[in-house]
Amino acid sequence: MVESVRRLEREIAKPCLHFSYPYGDEASAGPREFDLAKELGLKTGVTTRKGLIHPRHAAELTALPRVSLNGDYQKQRYVKVLLSGAPFALFNVVSRASNNAPPVT
Repeated sequence: MVESVRRLEREIAKPCLHFSYPYGDEASAGPREFDLAKELGLKTGVTTRKGLIHPRHAAELTALPRVSLNGDYQKQRYVKVLLSGAPFALFNVVSRASNNAPPVT
């Protein structure tokens, strides 16, 4: 993370204020990385955790969820549905009903 941020800063000749954690599972970035992002002076960090940003995330700006737009979801109609939050709400209902999994935020 340190080298990535510093390289970006050198190449654009401006401070790097925002970071997107590399794609992986939900455990790929955690408190250690979120704290490092703060230490590096980053204002925000977007995780691989699926979800929309809500007011409760104001205290966790280096650990924000994201809506992933990959090859499967690049059509405009899919983006509109994802941004509505409907898939995340449905996932939460199904998860709780099937195995008490933690909700996606």
